[in-house]
Amino acid sequence: MSGRRLGPGMPLLEALAEPKPGPWGDPSGGGVSRRPGPWSLAAASTLSPQTARGEEAQKEKATIENGEKAQLEVVLKMGPEDGSRTYLPLKYFLMQGEEDTAELGGYPEEANESDSEGASDLEIEEPGRLFDLTGRSQYLAACETYGVVPISYFLHHMHDSELMLKHRGLGPQGAQALALALMNNTSIVRLNLSDNWLNEEGVAAIAGMLKENCFIADLDLSDNKLGVKGAKALCAALMENTSLRRLRLSGSDLGTQATKDVADTLMVNTKMELLDLSHNLLDEEAGERLGPALAENVGIKELNLSWNHLRGSGAVIFARGIGVNTYLKVLDLSYNGFGDEGAAAMGEALRVNGVLEELHMNNNRIALPGALSFSDGLRENRTLRSLSMGRNPMRSEGCLCILKAIQLNPHSVLLVLDFSDIHLNKDFEDLACSMKEVSPQLCIKHGNPRA
Repeated sequence: MSGRRLGPGMPLLEALAEPKPGPWGDPSGGGVSRRPGPWSLAAASTLSPQTARGEEAQKEKATIENGEKAQLEVVLKMGPEDGSRTYLPLKYFLMQGEEDTAELGGYPEEANESDSEGASDLEIEEPGRLFDLTGRSQYLAACETYGVVPISYFLHHMHDSELMLKHRGLGPQGAQALALALMNNTSIVRLNLSDNWLNEEGVAAIAGMLKENCFIADLDLSDNKLGVKGAKALCAALMENTSLRRLRLSGSDLGTQATKDVADTLMVNTKMELLDLSHNLLDEEAGERLGPALAENVGIKELNLSWNHLRGSGAVIFARGIGVNTYLKVLDLSYNGFGDEGAAAMGEALRVNGVLEELHMNNNRIALPGALSFSDGLRENRTLRSLSMGRNPMRSEGCLCILKAIQLNPHSVLLVLDFSDIHLNKDFEDLACSMKEVSPQLCIKHGNPRA
């Protein structure tokens, strides 16, 4: 080593290095760069092979760590803000490689760039991603596919047990997008989609969802014009579904053809407890089909057939089915056309039926002969608690004979008797007053102006 110095105790730069390339050396080997390196001047001018390899290993380790941190940031950013999902422990994302992460159900590195406005943090389900129990991501993807605007109310209430989406004009496309999301939803128990113009295609999509969803127990599809195709799809789903308990199809444009599917469903489905078929086009043939179905049904407890066209032989056959039914407790037949013949058949049904507790037969064209025949069944009935016969042309004499039949039945448990909009004479009032003294729990409603 040369003895020349720049000053006291400071050796020359040339004296500190060998005449060979260092980390910043001359590639030609003819000299050494005069620029100081990252190490102290007191250190050796050359790096040992072990040091060089150690430095490369540190750089590689830092690169891996940075990549893992970036992957963790992607995972954290892609999770919903409300914490609705359950993710794997973060240590798996830090310890496993890209292949292992995919096997554990992790997210891919790329975030979804096509999310709707206001929901950019919601991802679309893809292979390898965690299962979405709300159906949120499927809904957003389906809305984009069908070209409909996502319903913000649904996105905010998909964790609730009850979802009210009536009068929102979903249409067939909106119903199809919603159905895809509800297939995986485990929170919603009550769903109201009434008056949404679902039509046949939309109802068929909801029916397909019911084959997969086993959590919805109460469904309202009223005022949606099911049609033949929609009714057939829905009835096919109800033959497989075992969770739905209450179904409302009021104002659904159900005709004779749809009645056959409904009747077939009633003979198979044993879980349905409430069925609303009011305000439809159910005619005489519908009664002929529904009667035998109800005779076989072992699940329905409440049935609403008001505002239909049940009459003639259809009313009689329907009443016979009610007579042997052993589960139905509430029956609404208001605003049909049972007439005297149908009233007589219902009276006979009440004679043998031992479960029915509430019966509505308002406005059914029941005159005095029909009231007399109907009252015969009331003399032996032991279960009926509420009877509505208002707006029928039976006059005061018909109401009086019904009241006398109840008086003569020692096992009667009737609590409410409704003769609304029927003018009653003094004989009826006197008997009603005397019965109230003996049975104060009996409530008699009528349309007498003097009452």
